[in-house]
Amino acid sequence: HVAFLVTFIILRFGRRPWALCISIPVILLFMAMVGFSPSVTRAGIMQIILLAAELSRREADRITTLSFALLLLIIVNPFSAASASLQLSFAAVLGLILISQPVYDWLLKLFRAGKCGGLLKPLVYFLASSISASVGALAFTVPLSALYFGYVSLAAPLSNLLILPAASLTFCGGLVSVLLGFIVLPLGKIAALLISLPANYIVSAAGVISSVPFASIYMVNVFMLIWIVWLYAVVIAAVILKAKPRQLIIPASLLFVCLCGIAVGSSLSSRREDMSFTALDVGQGQSIVVTSKDAAFVVDCGSASGGDAGNTAADYLLSRGRDRVDILFLTHYDTDHTNGLEDLISRVDVYSAMLPPTVEGEEWKTQAVVDLLEESGTKVSFVCEDTTVELENAGIGLFPIMDVDSYSDKCLCLLFSSGDWDALITGDLDYSGEHELIDGRFLPDIELLIAGHHGSRYSTSMELLERLRPETAVISVGYNTYGHPSEETLRRLELAGVTVYRTDLSGNITINVE
Repeated sequence: HVAFLVTFIILRFGRRPWALCISIPVILLFMAMVGFSPSVTRAGIMQIILLAAELSRREADRITTLSFALLLLIIVNPFSAASASLQLSFAAVLGLILISQPVYDWLLKLFRAGKCGGLLKPLVYFLASSISASVGALAFTVPLSALYFGYVSLAAPLSNLLILPAASLTFCGGLVSVLLGFIVLPLGKIAALLISLPANYIVSAAGVISSVPFASIYMVNVFMLIWIVWLYAVVIAAVILKAKPRQLIIPASLLFVCLCGIAVGSSLSSRREDMSFTALDVGQGQSIVVTSKDAAFVVDCGSASGGDAGNTAADYLLSRGRDRVDILFLTHYDTDHTNGLEDLISRVDVYSAMLPPTVEGEEWKTQAVVDLLEESGTKVSFVCEDTTVELENAGIGLFPIMDVDSYSDKCLCLLFSSGDWDALITGDLDYSGEHELIDGRFLPDIELLIAGHHGSRYSTSMELLERLRPETAVISVGYNTYGHPSEETLRRLELAGVTVYRTDLSGNITINVE
């Protein structure tokens, strides 16, 4: 954006010294307008130094300029070094400086640009510049993206190719519309209306590209991480050994085939099991993904300890080729079970939701969730009596527990069944709610229990354990000040002979039923 801004001024007034001088305060104003974020500050400092070098007729060295900008930022604020925005910005520019030009020259040679004529020649130069810029920007940012965001975009080169020209037009056209608006407001509005066309194109193109299956790869799949390491190992070896393009054909083909195999294999394997349970590591909260053949369900989606439950659940689903949740279930409306819903529904399609009845005095919590879901087009229904959802190879029993005094006891319990295999999720149900659940209902012996209330001492009673006789228990828990999971609960599970897994110790926990 800073480069667009300076280029716009130079195109209008030329490289006259006074035009270059004017550019410097304009850059500072732009930096202030966007809040001096690390990435914009880096760009502004670099551009000012480059302009100063031209004004003083000194050599402009981009590596030195980049290093000075980083040094200045760290001196002013040492903590900015930990900013993902700063690291990504510097990594992208470093790649553009070191890698883009060699890639550009190689592409021109590959395309034989010198022999092209007519309309083909500018097209070749456009493709070479766009591809080389994408490769340079991605070279050092891919590992950082994997580290900070848990995914790497495979569609980035294509999206850059399709969107970058429109981005340039939108930014520069936006400046024109603002300036016209200062002079004659109707002219500014007309210009803004025209510029909205490429802006809308950018948004639409990004939406279409990101909706393509496997547009991104997610690091929750360990094979994807291995593939990324392998990719960089091949690139580094090629640079060190000065490999020729034809020598890279076989490694590149193997990388592509393995990537396709990993992506397709992950999708197919998740659809092979009759049922699969994954308790996601969302910190002190709960989010459980259940899949059965082609169907996918999410039970709760929230965290109270800073865990990003919505994006964690979306990453897990998308990494397995699933971009739709057939039914979202909520056990209750506490934020540590619901505050990730907005992120979840922004990234995957949630077709329907089944919710517990509203608790008296807590209507606002229910309404907030319902409004959020309905705005996204999700069909919402309330479970006010025992209900069964039939699946192709499984079933889901829904038991609303509402006739109890404690607020945390008012939960929707879920019994997932596949043949003789059963799993029970009780939300934050305490002793009294557990008693109501098993009193008067025929419940089978279960294989899996999602321990109630994150392992609270007041949940997972011995009465429940003796009645349902679970073989395995999973406790969804993270850092907290409540003492979860309590020693009493862990002791009861041990006495009952239950194998215990905890998300705070093991991360995501998956149990498959084949």
